[in-house]
Amino acid sequence: MKKNKHLYQQIKLNIIEDIENGEYKPGDKIGTEKELCDIYDVSRSTIRRALEELEESNLIERLLGKGTFVKDSYKLESQNNKNLMVIVPVISQDFISNIITGIQEVANQKGYSMNLCITNNSIEKETAYLNQSKHNDSVGVILHPTNSKYYNPEVIKLIGKKPLIMTARYYKYIDCNYVVPNNFQGAFKAVNHLIELGHKNIGLISDTPNFRTSVQERIEGYKEALNSNNLLVNKKIIIDNLEDPCRLYASKPEKKDQILDIIKRFLIDNKDNLTAIFAINDFLARETIIAAKQVGMKVPNEISIVGFDNVILSEKSEPPLTTINWSQYDVGVTATRELINSIENKSNKNIKKTLPVNLVQRESTFKKN
Repeated sequence: MKKNKHLYQQIKLNIIEDIENGEYKPGDKIGTEKELCDIYDVSRSTIRRALEELEESNLIERLLGKGTFVKDSYKLESQNNKNLMVIVPVISQDFISNIITGIQEVANQKGYSMNLCITNNSIEKETAYLNQSKHNDSVGVILHPTNSKYYNPEVIKLIGKKPLIMTARYYKYIDCNYVVPNNFQGAFKAVNHLIELGHKNIGLISDTPNFRTSVQERIEGYKEALNSNNLLVNKKIIIDNLEDPCRLYASKPEKKDQILDIIKRFLIDNKDNLTAIFAINDFLARETIIAAKQVGMKVPNEISIVGFDNVILSEKSEPPLTTINWSQYDVGVTATRELINSIENKSNKNIKKTLPVNLVQRESTFKKN
């Protein structure tokens, strides 16, 4: 047991988790005080305090001489509860706020409430919220995973114990539920568009993928588009190790010019053999446009640039950005409908949905002479 909690609190949480996991069902006997003392190897007063708090929470009933039982009313309360836990890294990015709008609309239609939890791209906060979800009154979890160098083990622990679905990205090697845009196809379309305009030397600018399938699949789509058109993947015109710009700017605002400087150096070093760039998202595409202007390259006449996500800044970019569009709102709507359906039908079916994407052509791409 964790040393930073009183023993009775930890015992209480363990019993709640066992009830929510179905190890103890309504009407099941948990044990007598003596039996629980033996199980947890603690004093009778410690067990008694844990049981008193569980009884006050209306989870159990203690019958003199018989033992402690899970209350039948727990089943009714669990069935009537309609609270969804929504965990996101930030809400300042408009594509995440669009996902939340979709979630909220369906939740309201179906009579569910929404508990919004913001991790600020902290894996520690995400872990804490996921752990809370095992013990609070939520009936399901919608998770937009944070950008991390490793999978969050709390996600793996939660799968199969409480309905959970991921949005926009997912854990590739874990059997999890998700609703995402077709990132691979989107990147393929973006690069193929540049190839159709006559470009052959097409660079890539990306932050480090880590475990984000969204970035991994976009990089794979970039490479496949080149291969399908008999063009070589040239590692010299690829940057795929930038820090996540949104995370960097939020945590280290003093380094806000770091990414711009790296892109400027990249453009200068490859000025003679680079005519187009696919940026992994619209933010990096906009930074690339700014960097190109600062090193004296005209967009799109000298270098064409395509982004991904079609966020608000893509329209406001100068010139307006050609990009890949996907409906963040639809991702939120679909994920919530699927989650609520699995909750209400007690379904364990796998949910793996990929939503369509499309190219939005604006003024940052140009036919190569």
